[in-house]
Amino acid sequence: MRDGWRARLGHGALALVAAAAPILIAVLAWIVVWAVQGTARAIGLLPREESAGRVPPGREGRRPSAAVRAALQLAVALVAAFLVGGLVFGAHGAWVVLSTVIVAYLPRGRADAIRTGLHRLVGAAAGSVLALVPGTALSGGDTALVVGALAAVGFGILFRDVGYVAWAFGVTMALTLLERLTGAAAPLIGQRLVEIVLGVAIGLAAVAFVVPVRTTDVVRLRLVGVLGAVSDRLAATDAAAARAPEEQLRGALRELDRSAVALVEAGRALALVRRPPPHAVTWCRDAHAIAAAAIIGSTPGSPALRRAVGDARRSLRTPDELGPALRRAADLV
Repeated sequence: MRDGWRARLGHGALALVAAAAPILIAVLAWIVVWAVQGTARAIGLLPREESAGRVPPGREGRRPSAAVRAALQLAVALVAAFLVGGLVFGAHGAWVVLSTVIVAYLPRGRADAIRTGLHRLVGAAAGSVLALVPGTALSGGDTALVVGALAAVGFGILFRDVGYVAWAFGVTMALTLLERLTGAAAPLIGQRLVEIVLGVAIGLAAVAFVVPVRTTDVVRLRLVGVLGAVSDRLAATDAAAARAPEEQLRGALRELDRSAVALVEAGRALALVRRPPPHAVTWCRDAHAIAAAAIIGSTPGSPALRRAVGDARRSLRTPDELGPALRRAADLV
């Protein structure tokens, strides 16, 4: 009887460890990323982001910070991915987890997660088909498999800035080729695609429903830095004093564009059916127009533009007023 109880306790402990392991992995990954980025900013390798990890203006104290929400999303997504992958696909469940992590790991809002998920689907499907269909093409030796995998990763790195779909294609193809080195039986293409679809769906569900980060809120946070740098540039009294605000403004615009790229793509898709783009897309366009005028304008900037930019900064707490305020400032340039 004692042996039976010990066996039950042993199985219970294993189940507890299996359930807790994904959460611990997510927390550990978040701590490592936070520590590395904090150290890099402290020694000057990365720019300091005044808005990083904060909630949108006007919502202070109502919700956890963006970093905490991202950790919670990833923890929930990993638990679900490990359970689905292990119970449904057994040894091949790692592809469910991989797809989930790619989608749910620190997205710039829900729109960015959707964009990443779609790119992951397209790129991974193409990589899986290209690597699995020619079953005998690279079966002559391990060297050919390694060379093919390295070439795939190189392709993904080379074209990553063009689109995430290229990176997903390269990594998926490389992993599929390297699986053959272990001697493991490769799954059917259909099974691989089902695993990827499930992983993407789990990641999207976590980002969309677990304390979600709205993309428009992320854009508003980036606009804090952009409009602040514009104000500093317009207040500069000479060309020497304007150099630092100009560099800060260019960096803030890059961060704004990274956060809004998914919404811009959504706006292009909506244009095909004659629908207006998301509000944040218009905010970004007006912000770029204001920033360009500030950079090429005289020092100090015109009083009217300075007042309009100040009004836009104050309206950041109220999204309904932000669009008209940015529009008024953009009309002045």
